[in-house]
Amino acid sequence: MRSNWPDKPSALDQAVTDAKSLGAREVMDAFTTDDWVALLLNAAGNAYTGTDTRYQLVRVVRIAYTWADLEAPDHDSLADIRSCAEDLLGAGSLEDPSIVHLAQSVGLVAERIAHKDRLREALINLGTYALAWAAEILPNGETGEGEDQ
Repeated sequence: MRSNWPDKPSALDQAVTDAKSLGAREVMDAFTTDDWVALLLNAAGNAYTGTDTRYQLVRVVRIAYTWADLEAPDHDSLADIRSCAEDLLGAGSLEDPSIVHLAQSVGLVAERIAHKDRLREALINLGTYALAWAAEILPNGETGEGEDQ
């Protein structure tokens, strides 16, 4: 079901966009800012345990881009995170991923809550680091299970 106008999204595309936006607003209503920070801290802490590290890092990405989308619904935060992670990996800048850097990034998100205009940037940076780290786990043949990462 495509629109006859090249620049106009189809009715199906519009409905998907509306569903995504509605779902995000309802999630935001259900969670306080403290809840979001607690979710990030939990996911980051679980990445440190070494049990399925990649999955836990992807959880961090999911939380970061969902929250970032709520802060700026007109942006595609996951696409921004992916693009930044691709740049980070392409530049070889993810030399020694660690829980310390991940925790610092979560801390920066918490710090930026008071500065709404910079919160999304911190969430994108956090998501970028976690996604790049998760992507690095696969090529090295690591599963993250039982490993000290």
